[in-house]
Amino acid sequence: MSAVVIYDSHYGHTEKYARWIANELQISLYRLDEIGALDLTTYDTIVFGGPVFHGRVKIANLVNTLIPALYDKHILLFTVGLHPIDATYFKHICVDNFNYLVQQYGDFFQLRGATNHDKMGRWHRLSVWWIKKIGRAIAEEHVKRIRGNDHKSNRFSESLSAISATDCRSGSLL
Repeated sequence: MSAVVIYDSHYGHTEKYARWIANELQISLYRLDEIGALDLTTYDTIVFGGPVFHGRVKIANLVNTLIPALYDKHILLFTVGLHPIDATYFKHICVDNFNYLVQQYGDFFQLRGATNHDKMGRWHRLSVWWIKKIGRAIAEEHVKRIRGNDHKSNRFSESLSAISATDCRSGSLL
C-alpha cells in the first residue's frame, strides 16, 4: 500500500495529527503548500487534513478539485476544530464544504483541536472569548436546529460518524 498525508494547518494542531498519522503508518507527509506537482494518482490511499474555522474546512477546495481524478483511491479526510464532536453537526460541516463526489468517496473524521493564544490573532482571540461567553447557548440551539432540519445531509450514509482523538490514536484511521 502506498499512502500519503496532505494537510494544512493554521495554529499547528492539524499538523500534529498529520505528523502522528504519517509517523505511525510510515508514509509520506506534505503540507498543502509543498505538494506542487506531486502526482497523487500514484498513491492507493490519500489522507487529507485541515482545520475548521467558522464552519469552513481550509483544505476543502483542493479536495473538491482533485476528487474526479482520485475516485478509485481510498480517500480519508480529517478535520480539526473546536466545535463539539457531534455527528449531526459534523455531517453539516462536510455537506457545506465538500462536493457530492467527495462525500461519496471519502471517509470523514473530526478530531478535537485546541487553542494557542500566543499564535492567535486578535480576531480569533475575540471569537474564542465570544464562544466561551455567549456561544455555548447559541451552539446548542444551532445543533437543535440542524437536527430538526436534516434534509440537506440525507445523501450521507448513516455510517458517517465523528471520532475522538483517542479513537484515532488507536489506529482506526486506516
